[in-house]
Amino acid sequence: MNKYFTNLLASFIFVFMPVSILFAQMGVGKITGNVTDAVTKEPLIGANIVILNTNLGAATDIDGNYYILNITPGTYDVKVSYVGYASKTIQEVRVVGNITYELNIELSTDFSLPEIIVEDKKLFESKATNTVKVVDADQISRMPVRGVANISSLQAGVVVLEGSGGQSGNASINVRGGRSGEVLYIIDGVPQNNLYNRSSASQVSNSAIDQISFQVGGYEAKYGQAQSGIVSVTTKSGQPTYNILADVVTSTFTDKFGYNLYTGTLSGPFLPDNSNHTFFLSAERQWSLDDRPLAIPFEFPSIEKTYDYTPDNNSDAWRLSGKTTHRMGDFSLILSGLYNARNYTIFSLGTGTQFIKQDSKFADGFSESNYSFNARLSHTFSSNTFWNINIGYRSYEFKRFNPFF
Repeated sequence: MNKYFTNLLASFIFVFMPVSILFAQMGVGKITGNVTDAVTKEPLIGANIVILNTNLGAATDIDGNYYILNITPGTYDVKVSYVGYASKTIQEVRVVGNITYELNIELSTDFSLPEIIVEDKKLFESKATNTVKVVDADQISRMPVRGVANISSLQAGVVVLEGSGGQSGNASINVRGGRSGEVLYIIDGVPQNNLYNRSSASQVSNSAIDQISFQVGGYEAKYGQAQSGIVSVTTKSGQPTYNILADVVTSTFTDKFGYNLYTGTLSGPFLPDNSNHTFFLSAERQWSLDDRPLAIPFEFPSIEKTYDYTPDNNSDAWRLSGKTTHRMGDFSLILSGLYNARNYTIFSLGTGTQFIKQDSKFADGFSESNYSFNARLSHTFSSNTFWNINIGYRSYEFKRFNPFF
């Protein structure tokens, strides 16, 4: 019996140790600071600090200091209360993985003061040891671009390869002169770069992104697969209330490119009034008649033809993602999944116009799909001790074919 148990344990370690090392890249954040009297500036001992809609919190020590560990990256509301003082809620506190957020609070005995304060967005993460740029969901909702790569391309030191990705794919970005395959993409702790050409076929709908952390150089050794930069994406989690979002974008009635995008999200608790078990689901469908519209039409006087768009250059894509969060006392479990499927055509630079002129139906078609799953189990022993286990799986498929045959 002992020999059987030893062999089973050895097999478990052999199978899961590489996975755990590989997927230990899902960093967690930390909030620290102090709570003082607004008038006397004296520390308040035993003040309660709670991150709303979570089971995380802390109490100040004899010096008025506190810290909260093991926080999943995202934007939270923090409530501070103390007997005899007006409670205060700080909204939009943005927590970034592997970075400490310093939040100092002053409480007043004047209960007529406002209890809600909106925290200012930081232009850069002052506690980071390297260059870290963070874009949250509120900023993404106001951006004129879609896709993780396109959002990352707006940062300083990043150049996007012109024409890459098209309407349905990820753009190729070069960070500070590095190659596009040197950028590591991580979604909910799972690296998404494929072994074929080190690119990433994974896409997340803008409406499903909670936070994008973009690092340029100077990162820790655990990110061994990255050379130029790291793009880490945290998807949204469910909230205590039900939310439904629908978004439709189409150019079918305004141009010949036929761009269409349909997005829908659904989130909330599994059971009403139970915020300990929540879900978030996102689905996005995109297709277009011309995946790479050009400003100049194709003109062929010899055959008396003019194309305002590239014929037989249609594309379509599916982007699905989901996450469930389960809080069970000191334990928490987060399950997330991602699926992408894309079909498109690429005309080579040398023979592109030749295909269009003669017969675009013979241009090669491409099909790629990518899906990944991640499970994170966390246990908080005390205010300064916790452990996390991250297990992930990813699969990538790529096909090249002639659609005519």
